[in-house]
Amino acid sequence: MQSKLNLTNFINGEFVEPLSKAYVNNYNPSTGEVYSYVPDSNAEDVDNAVKAAKKAFPAWRSKTFLERSAILNKIADGIEARLQEFAEAESRDQGKPVQLAKSLDIPRAAYNFRFFAGYILYLEEKTYMTDTPVRALNYTVRSPLGVAGLISPWNLPLYLLTWKIAPAIAFGNTCVCKPSEITSYTAWLLCQVMKDVGVPAGVVNIVFGTGPNAGSALVSHPSVPLVSFTGGTKTGEVITKLAAPLNKKLSLELGGKNPSLVFDDCNLEECVTTSVRSSFNNQGEICLCNSRIYVQSTIYQQFVSKFVEKAKNWKVGDPAAQGTDMGALVSAEHLAKIEYYVNLAREEGGKIELGGKRAVIGEENSPLRNGYFYEPTIITGLSPQSRVMKEEIFGPVVTICPFDTEEQALEYANDNQYGLSSSLWTQNLNRAHNVAARIEAGIVWVNCWMIRDLRTPFGGQKASGVGREGGEFSYDCYTELKTVCIKFYSANVNNINNVKDPANWVNASVPSSYSDAVVVFFPDGIGFPNYLYSRNSTMMGSITVTGNVVFDYLNVINITLNARSTLMITNTLYTNSEYSQITISEKSDFSFTSQSPVQFATLITEDGSYSNLQAPLINITKVTGSGYVTLNTSVVGITTIDTTNLWQFKLYNSQLYVPSDFIVSNYLFTLYIHQDVFNAIPAPPPMIVAGNIFLNGYVEVTTGVTGEYYLLESQNHNISGSFSLYFPELFENAETEIRNNQFLVLKISQVVLFPSFVKDVVVPIVAVITAIILIVVGSKLLARYKKRSQYININQVDEQVNKDRDYQSMTIDRENVVEHIITHLVIKLIMFMIHERNIYRFSLFILLLINVIYHCKSQQFNDAYIFKSSLNCTVSPGCSFDDPNSWQNGTTPIDNSNVEIMFDVTSGSVNYIYSNGSTLIGNLLISGVVVFENLKIVSASVQMYSNLTVNSGLVTSGNNSHFYVGEKAALSLYLSTPIVIGSITGAYGSECYFMSPLLNFTSFQSTGYLTLTNSSAGIANFNIKELSKLSLVSSDLYVATDLILSNYTELSIYREKFDELVPPIVAAGSIYLSGWIDISEDSIDKSKQYNIMESQSSNITGKFQQQTLLSDGELDITGSSRYLTLSFPANKLPPSIIFLIVLFSLIFLVIASFLVYVIVKCCRERKRRARYSSLN
Repeated sequence: MQSKLNLTNFINGEFVEPLSKAYVNNYNPSTGEVYSYVPDSNAEDVDNAVKAAKKAFPAWRSKTFLERSAILNKIADGIEARLQEFAEAESRDQGKPVQLAKSLDIPRAAYNFRFFAGYILYLEEKTYMTDTPVRALNYTVRSPLGVAGLISPWNLPLYLLTWKIAPAIAFGNTCVCKPSEITSYTAWLLCQVMKDVGVPAGVVNIVFGTGPNAGSALVSHPSVPLVSFTGGTKTGEVITKLAAPLNKKLSLELGGKNPSLVFDDCNLEECVTTSVRSSFNNQGEICLCNSRIYVQSTIYQQFVSKFVEKAKNWKVGDPAAQGTDMGALVSAEHLAKIEYYVNLAREEGGKIELGGKRAVIGEENSPLRNGYFYEPTIITGLSPQSRVMKEEIFGPVVTICPFDTEEQALEYANDNQYGLSSSLWTQNLNRAHNVAARIEAGIVWVNCWMIRDLRTPFGGQKASGVGREGGEFSYDCYTELKTVCIKFYSANVNNINNVKDPANWVNASVPSSYSDAVVVFFPDGIGFPNYLYSRNSTMMGSITVTGNVVFDYLNVINITLNARSTLMITNTLYTNSEYSQITISEKSDFSFTSQSPVQFATLITEDGSYSNLQAPLINITKVTGSGYVTLNTSVVGITTIDTTNLWQFKLYNSQLYVPSDFIVSNYLFTLYIHQDVFNAIPAPPPMIVAGNIFLNGYVEVTTGVTGEYYLLESQNHNISGSFSLYFPELFENAETEIRNNQFLVLKISQVVLFPSFVKDVVVPIVAVITAIILIVVGSKLLARYKKRSQYININQVDEQVNKDRDYQSMTIDRENVVEHIITHLVIKLIMFMIHERNIYRFSLFILLLINVIYHCKSQQFNDAYIFKSSLNCTVSPGCSFDDPNSWQNGTTPIDNSNVEIMFDVTSGSVNYIYSNGSTLIGNLLISGVVVFENLKIVSASVQMYSNLTVNSGLVTSGNNSHFYVGEKAALSLYLSTPIVIGSITGAYGSECYFMSPLLNFTSFQSTGYLTLTNSSAGIANFNIKELSKLSLVSSDLYVATDLILSNYTELSIYREKFDELVPPIVAAGSIYLSGWIDISEDSIDKSKQYNIMESQSSNITGKFQQQTLLSDGELDITGSSRYLTLSFPANKLPPSIIFLIVLFSLIFLVIASFLVYVIVKCCRERKRRARYSSLN
């Protein structure tokens, strides 16, 4: 006989027995036998755990988000590595099928840690400015609470326990957990994972035991400021009473009696299939299961019949067996509860349509005969007011009741003390929105069930709980919010006519009164490098700008930009709304991105000036002038728009309201309307005018979808005038219509692609010519620099940094700097020429390269700061930061120490270090542009707008290594040897370029770009859902899990030659197709077909929204959904050629018919004349 398992508490990183030595029996629901013993912990055990958590809290909260993220990812890795073991343990403990635990519970438990590991890297806080009664900055700060008490239920033991642990420790808390004493096994296995992956002692403590003993002690402990509980409503009431006197923060997810409303216009087959699953999944022991279904009377009998037939196919059986849909109920007590309510239903007049009794499983002598199995049970005929329809049963029992009207359905659904979740089945969109808004529930699923986005709030109404968790709502739950207010003091800086010391400006608050005026003027001319960046400065007077100025925050009355100047506000703009005036002189740029509403009186744009305005809400009294105005992602109200001399007015993803007339008197004026998602009629137009509309000039619109769209609306029902509709090469057969004198309607009947000859001919030719010119220019620059001094001295260090950090100066080989910049970018340009072919990106790339060469020429190199870490790491003998040679050719530093290479990346100039032979063992933080030939490293963080390149050899700590690539930063690995990396995380706009014989990643997650060149890559966990672009250039990719392409992702595959059988992309799991695909090759054999993707589980679904394929190729899913195949149908002609053939055929037919008619006519005339002649 197998020995029974003794579980132990996990306190301060160690497994310890309960102090009382008392244990409770733990039963296997499938056999009814005791298989383990669970500690019956008491208040003293809980107190020891709380003390350990409290002791660990200061060190844990001080860790960076990146450090905590790495630990959470390791926990997820540990769970996934023991997937089968966890699934079997969960089944033995709770009774659910092993297959369900393996596909749902355990993967979700791991994903809970992964989700919050990523979420904490991109947190945001709020900032506010005030000028009454004094000028001050207010911002919010969130802090972890301390020790969190986490109590989880028995129905989804690991799933819901990790849903609480992951956010609690991610946001800096430590925790003491009490799982249900009925299902404790997987929580104990989780303790082993925590210890194995190195979670610091005391951060996570798990105390097993009953509610009255361990649970009550945890809730009432004075050092536990937060309690998060999932379980029954009665227990929630007890917790509330215990926590209230101590003013604890509570998050309670309690019981539910979830309704499902089925209307007669639903997709009945899909509704029945999903409803059966939502009723009996996990034996109905899910708080979100639908236990009462209300069906419209017109389809009631049909629904019941189909529902019963579908439920009959659900197999109740051995949880360990394949094909089992329902396992055993969790306990004998719970089985008795289910039997009680089914008997009560009979007494209340209910009809048992299916089930209603225990299920007999296994042979006569099988241990399964003693298991707690119950058949799926369907009950009809009950009154909506019966107890069975009102009270939570929490098992495989569902009631079905008819309704007549929408109001009656809502009355039935809401007439209950619970309000956790609900489902709604209808094809009527108006009804879906209306009913969903009126149902009293925390979640409403429309035409679906159990689809969860962890960013959304989760929780219930009424007796179903208090609080919400998930994404930002978990951030609110597990942290304390505070406001910091900083008053601005006036600095003695009243004369800035000649700004010579930017440090004075950056740290100043100038000026102090409304009467003051500030002039920012660069005496050496206009344009670069006359540049001023102010991080915190504000003012309350007027500002006149000559040059280029950037503010984060600006509080101002009037703004004047002199000719050819730039003013940018990147965070918040405040004005005096009654009197403020913004004047933008000739060929100047004014832009702001404000986080709060903006209001000002007048915007004057002079000839050639550009204004780009972005805020949640913008209110302007008058816009006038002769420039260009862009409203970017904003809701805008403008009282008067004077278009007399205005060149362009652009609405970019914005809504505009004009409470007067909109009269266009300038025939050169262009109204430009762009929406990323242009909603068809009856969606409101992007521009609404209260008065009359008179049009002239041009109206330019961008949308790529056929249909009808409202562009303008005159609420006075008066639209007149004429204009030219402008849409170069975007779509054809488009026209406008004035409908009911109220709406200007755009009608598109056909969309055309961008002309192929531009992409295939013009772009490559321009790219080749430009690359040759730049290579020649670069070579001449290199030759010139060889004659100059070899080094640039890096000595100047910021005053404040000098006080706070231990820095060292160094020198850089200038020749290597220029050579590597130009060579690196020219190589990228040539690669771009081969397989990108995008005019917009190509143009930006050319400008970037010219800008770099200009900087090199003008010697605009910034100071580099190389800091020793706060750990006071030592440098190996013979290696000194003071000696540039030791940095370039030595080994610095050693033994898990940290190095930071910091540049001022905001300055706009080139920040570059080239290291020929340096290596380090530790962590590297980079801000700037750094190139290594060889590098040995544990982890690296590449900050925003920075670049790390490794050209030859890279050695990491394998699966323990981590690379973080910040926003719009780049990581480039051009390696000659195989490499193993634990995880790579990329922020928005980041770029990863990899070239290696063999790449192996445990985890890759990015919202930027990934390019593999001449490489074979294997990725265990590939999160591509938010990736912007994946490019495979002569490379192969193997994904060990599912590959889910999102509709945001562009997939580009380029190969010198495709293999017919071996696809470039192979996934062990399923593949879902979406987004864009671009396939190109140097040569192609149209007589063959090629495998592009392979799903080793034979499950490829979905389709690409847009395809750019070779020579009119077609993509098909073949081989029983195993392969995505590219083929070339024989004799298939392009649509344009077919059109020409048909057109010429018709012309030929017309001409031939005409000739036949003429010949017949001539013959008849000839016969007539001959007959006439014979008569004479």
